[in-house]
Amino acid sequence: MLRKIFSTILLATFLLLTACGQKLPEVGADKTVAAYAQLYTCGEIDDELKPATNLTDAEISAARGKITATLLKFLGRYSLSEETLQVVTKKYLDRLNDIKDITATLTKGDKNHPVVELVTTSINHESAVLFAEDDDELNALEEKLAELKAQGVTDDELKRNPEFQKFALEKIGSFVDNFVMNAEATILVPCKIVTGADGKLYWQPENVDAIEHYISGQK
Repeated sequence: MLRKIFSTILLATFLLLTACGQKLPEVGADKTVAAYAQLYTCGEIDDELKPATNLTDAEISAARGKITATLLKFLGRYSLSEETLQVVTKKYLDRLNDIKDITATLTKGDKNHPVVELVTTSINHESAVLFAEDDDELNALEEKLAELKAQGVTDDELKRNPEFQKFALEKIGSFVDNFVMNAEATILVPCKIVTGADGKLYWQPENVDAIEHYISGQK
């Protein structure tokens, strides 16, 4: 009798472990990939997609910082105040959010290793640089800046000058409204199961960097 009970317990344990091994995340891998694509496009994830990842607020903030790093480096030449930089950065991220067009579809792989087809656009940095060099609004800002500095106006004085900051914001804002994006393209994103800090199961791209590099236009 004891042997039979012991055998029954072993069988029940085996079935339980097998069932646990087959357990899948509650939210589909397509939504997870869409969430990561949104994050690396505009630094935010729509509320309906946030449950698809186990990303913390700090990780989302860090991703947003990567997106704006190139912009802030570019803006460093224009003697902008911290307030103006924040306004331009928000405008930039808002534009990316407005133009994002992301499609994520389960395409192949088995239930434990799904592959998602991601269709989205990416920033064309080379075209953006060329566009900046030929942009009439930015050229007007460059001329105004050179004129004021030739008169002996310092960077600190320019940063405290509301008229110059307003002028700069108008010119840079025009550029942000018109910078260049690549045409849509498709990448395949294999996913794996991970356990979040909350103990729940989540899908995660096997190579998160691949999504980030594609959308950011990095080589």
